Amino acid sequence: MKTDFASILSSLRRDSGQSQKKAADNLGISQALLSHYENGIREPKLEFILKACDYYDVTADYMLGRTRAKNTDMLVLDVQTSGERHVRDAAMLISAMLMDIDDAAVREAVTRYMIHSLYVVLSALRSPSRPHEPLLDAAVKAAEANLVENARRAWEKDEVPGKLANDTLRKKYPGLYETLLEIDGIMADTVAGISQLSKANHQRDDL
Repeated sequence: MKTDFASILSSLRRDSGQSQKKAADNLGISQALLSHYENGIREPKLEFILKACDYYDVTADYMLGRTRAKNTDMLVLDVQTSGERHVRDAAMLISAMLMDIDDAAVREAVTRYMIHSLYVVLSALRSPSRPHEPLLDAAVKAAEANLVENARRAWEKDEVPGKLANDTLRKKYPGLYETLLEIDGIMADTVAGISQLSKANHQRDDL
C-alpha cells in the first residue's frame, strides 16, 4: 500500500519531469529500488529520505506528508489561502501542459493572455485610484479569444487530446491534478451561484 512518503516521492519526480532512471542515478540507487520506494513496496532508510529531501529541495516534513510547505522558503504557504495555492499550482500545471502540447502559437497565446491578466492585477494593486480603462478590457478579451482559438486548433492534432486527457494528467502530475479538480469545483460552484442569483433577480423583477 502506498504511504504518503511513497506518493510524494513519486509526485516530486513526475512534477520535475524526470524519468525514474535519471532520478535513481542522481540519488545513487537502482531504478528498481526507487520504483519500490515510489510504490510503497519497501521503506527507505533515514539516509535516503534526507538525500531525497536535499535532491528535491523539500523539507522532511513535506516529504513525509506532515506539511504542504515544500521548503523553508515556502513555510509561509502553510498560512496562505487555498486560492493562492491554486494560483501557484495552476501555473505549474499550465507550464507542464504547454511542454506536453509543444505548440509555439499556443505558448505565445497563453503568455500574452497571462501578461494581460497580470497587468490588470498589478495595476489594481499599484494604482487602485486610477480610473478604469475600458480599452484594457477589450485587450484582455482579445487575448482570451486568441488563446481559445489556438487551443482549439492544437486540440485537433491527433496526439494532443491524449496528452491532456484526465487520466494522463492524473498519472503524470498527481499533485497538480488535484488542484485542477479543486479549481473545477470552485468554478462550478461560482457559476451555479451566479445562476441562482440571476434567477432570484428575475423573480423579484416579476413581482
